[in-house]
Amino acid sequence: MEEKIDLLTLLKEGKTIQIHPEGYSMHPLLVPGRDEAILRPVEQEDIRRGQVLLFRGKRNLLTLHRVWKVKEDGVYFVGDNQVEVEGPIPREKIYGTMCGYVRKGKEYVVDGPIYTLIFRTWLFLRPIRFYISKPIAKLRGKI
Repeated sequence: MEEKIDLLTLLKEGKTIQIHPEGYSMHPLLVPGRDEAILRPVEQEDIRRGQVLLFRGKRNLLTLHRVWKVKEDGVYFVGDNQVEVEGPIPREKIYGTMCGYVRKGKEYVVDGPIYTLIFRTWLFLRPIRFYISKPIAKLRGKI
C-alpha cells in the first residue's frame, strides 16, 4: 500500500517539496506530465506580484497560480493560461512559493532576469492572453 504524504505538513515543517502539477492553468510555464514545481514554505511578509504560490482556493482545492495583486483583504491570483482573477484568498490559506521547476530533468530557478521579464510581460498581457494563446495552440497542433 502506498503511503500518503501530506504536502502542507511538509511545508509547515519548513521542508522543500517537489510536485507534479495537474491541469493546464499554468501553461506554458508548467505542463502536466512534463514539469514539476519545486516549492518551499512561503514567507507571508514577502508575498508579491508575480510569485507562483500554492494556496487553497474557493473550491477547497490546492492551487498553484501567480499573484496578480496583494491587497489588505487578501491575495488575488491568476493562472498563466487564464484571464479570470481569483480572490481575495486569505493569507492563512497560502502555504508555499515556487522557487524553481524541473523540465525534462533539468532544474530552473524562478528569480533570474529572463524569467522575471517573461512573467512581468505575461501579467501585463493578462486582459488579451486569450487572443495570444489560442493562435499559438493552433500552431502547435499543426507542427
